[in-house]
Amino acid sequence: MVPRLALGFAAALLLATGIGFAGWGLFLALIPSLEPALAALVVGAIAIALAGLLMVPWGQRKRAAKPASPASSQMDELVSLAAEHPLAAIVLSTLAGIAESARR
Repeated sequence: MVPRLALGFAAALLLATGIGFAGWGLFLALIPSLEPALAALVVGAIAIALAGLLMVPWGQRKRAAKPASPASSQMDELVSLAAEHPLAAIVLSTLAGIAESARR
């Protein structure tokens, strides 16, 4: 699990670095034909458009949700914690959701 997580983190860093260098190269390529401010605007618009395309789910099917057990002890603990410490309950429920999705 840890080596896979480390490889995923390294891949994300390399991807971000590559995108940065590609944007910088495109900016430098556009400077001779456009003014610097307009070249930066074009590169930024392209980056935002590509980020929007990455957020579109391509052919992913939704899995059927498993019915939750009504007497979930984890949920009962979060409800009682939310009454006393709402911010801590938000943080812990977020972590519980991340752990649950990583388990699938």
